[in-house]
Parts: sequence; C-alpha cells; structure tokens
Amino acid sequence: MSFRDIQTQNDVRLYQKRLTDNYLDRPEIMNHIVQQIEQLGTENPTVAELCIGPGQLAESLCNNIPKIDYIGLDFIQPFLDFTAAKLSVDGEFVCADLTGTEWPNLLKGASKTGQIDVIVSMQSLHDVGDADQIASIYTKCQSLLGEEGLFINADLITQEGDEANARPGRLTVPHHLELLQAAGYTTTGCTHRTAQFGVCFGSNK
Repeated sequence: MSFRDIQTQNDVRLYQKRLTDNYLDRPEIMNHIVQQIEQLGTENPTVAELCIGPGQLAESLCNNIPKIDYIGLDFIQPFLDFTAAKLSVDGEFVCADLTGTEWPNLLKGASKTGQIDVIVSMQSLHDVGDADQIASIYTKCQSLLGEEGLFINADLITQEGDEANARPGRLTVPHHLELLQAAGYTTTGCTHRTAQFGVCFGSNK
C-alpha cells in the first residue's frame, strides 16, 4: 500500500506494519535522531516533524525528550489523527503539503513560542519531489529555524555513482550535503549512515 492510498485508520496500521517489516534500520535511525536533539541541551525544545506518516518517530521523540513541544505536519489527515491519538503529550498538528507555499507559516503559527528549535524528517522527502524540490524545502527550513536551530533529514539514500539510475528524490549523501550548504546552514554533515539511510543535518549554529 502506498501512502497516497491511505484513507482509514486501518490503512495507517497496515502501512506502519509495512514500514516496520521492510525497513529494519528504522529503530536505529529514530534512536539516533533523538540523541542528536538531546545533545542540543535545549530544556523545552520546539520540534517540528515534516511528513509524520504513522507517527513512529513522533512517538520516540515525545517519549524520550522531556518537555518537548511537538508539531507534526503531513498532508494525509489519517496520519495526523493516528499519531495524535497515541502520543504521550499534546502535540500540534498541521495538515499541509510540502509542495505548497503555506506550510512554513503554518508551522510557525503552530509553535507556542513562535520559534522552532529543530525540524526533522524521516524517510519522507525523497517522495516529495526531485532535488530541486528538496533544495527548496531545505532553504525554507533554514529560514524557519532560530539562530541555533537544527535541521535533520534521515532519508533513504542512493549510493555514490548510482544517482542517475535512482528515483528523482533519492539522492546520495554528498548531494544532500551540497544542497544543505547551498541553503545557507552554517554547519552541515552526515552523523549516521546505514545500508538504507543517511542522516544529514544543517545547523544555523
């Protein structure tokens, strides 16, 4: 089942099972993302997640980061409803499409402080569009974040040399880092890599 076919809560459960069964690296990647945010030492971080899907990363973030202010964005309402029902905290949820123009303002408006400390995404942006679309998202996120803000994209990658044969949004780690640097982040890098995932970041610090 494709995420585009999701209509009911049962569809979300089936989709979540497919992710769990087919991508065994996901728990490792989620733990790593939590660790990166913990290392910031922000007491009450506002964390926005792009394309939350069935909320597995959201659950890890909210269960492990004390006093988190969580904002979840997705364009599929059943994903938002499913995630909201299982979180241990009261999050804010935004129904918006990353190919549109309104989502940055909607995210900022959903923040209790008007500020976003961290923006994360996991296994999602490769489905939004090609490298140009991903570059646009990186730039918008850089503008949304504060002076010490952190952006983390943990996505499925293609290996160096194979990008020409990959889906348009499936990029190599060096290509992701090139786009993050062009977006204006002060510091960029790849903090973790598995056979399936690359965890790339851009920091305004």
